[in-house]
Amino acid sequence: MNRRKVEAGFRKIKKAFPTAQMSNSYDTILIPQVMLPRKFNLPYTPLLIKVHSFADYTRPDGYVDRDLKVYGEQSMHLDEALTEDWALENGWVKICLKRAGGEQEWHPSFNVDDFVIVCLNFLKDLRD
Repeated sequence: MNRRKVEAGFRKIKKAFPTAQMSNSYDTILIPQVMLPRKFNLPYTPLLIKVHSFADYTRPDGYVDRDLKVYGEQSMHLDEALTEDWALENGWVKICLKRAGGEQEWHPSFNVDDFVIVCLNFLKDLRD
């Protein structure tokens, strides 16, 4: 995903989430509050998007609050074992889209705003 696509995607994200922030290096986007359905133990979570490379088409990674639970239980799709140490130390847990089937929803032609939609749909549909 090239820098221009990230910038364009961020502009769309900013329209939906006015408090969204992007790092100066264009590799991190933070949406401070994403409202959650009642099945979660928190009314909202921050959503962190990590763009890995501007040179390839690797899917970004999404992270949510490390304490997020579904129906009072830790979800296997929010797995600390698959989360990098830097993220855990900062209170994040990685969204495991592969386990949840979200990997099928990603295509290299997509943009970072498309990835946010994938993450939002993942959270809405998460059952366990």
